[in-house]
Amino acid sequence: MTPDAESPATVLLRKLDAGDSSAAGELFAIVYEELRRLAGKWTARSAPTTLPPTAIVHEAYVRLVQVEGLRAESRSHFFRLAAKAMRSVLVDRARARAFRRRSGDSDAEVPELGAPDPAYEVIRTDELLGQLASCDPGTAQIVEMRLFGGLTNEEIAEATGVTTRTVERSFQAARAWMNATLDAESEAGSG
Repeated sequence: MTPDAESPATVLLRKLDAGDSSAAGELFAIVYEELRRLAGKWTARSAPTTLPPTAIVHEAYVRLVQVEGLRAESRSHFFRLAAKAMRSVLVDRARARAFRRRSGDSDAEVPELGAPDPAYEVIRTDELLGQLASCDPGTAQIVEMRLFGGLTNEEIAEATGVTTRTVERSFQAARAWMNATLDAESEAGSG
């Protein structure tokens, strides 16, 4: 990532914030490949029933610019917002898939017996991030950018203004907490 002060994306974000609607198209052209790469990291980790990276990027971008009104101060802030929008897209789609299955939709994708349910995994991860955000919003933001935005530790450090080591430690602690929570739920469910 280039430093925000030099970034063409930052310049376009300022124009967009000032009311120049033509900047939205220019911004999309600049950030599209990077957003697609980030979304691709998510789809590579998840099951094939997840949206393709292109669909995630387009839907997230629409939410960022057209629905919520993009108010990003810099390139790194934009990518924090993009991670949040991608999370929202993925969670909404996972909830819709889970609802279709529960309502008996014969076209709904049903995981094979014993296979992990990608919809449940996305929804549960979102719930755990919500719990984490209530007690440690900074760490929750780091996890969100890493899991849903696909950002590297270096990119997250730049976006949040902390050191790479802090990002690494925070992510490791959050992952340990999330795994312990899921293990405890698993034991309680089987007992």
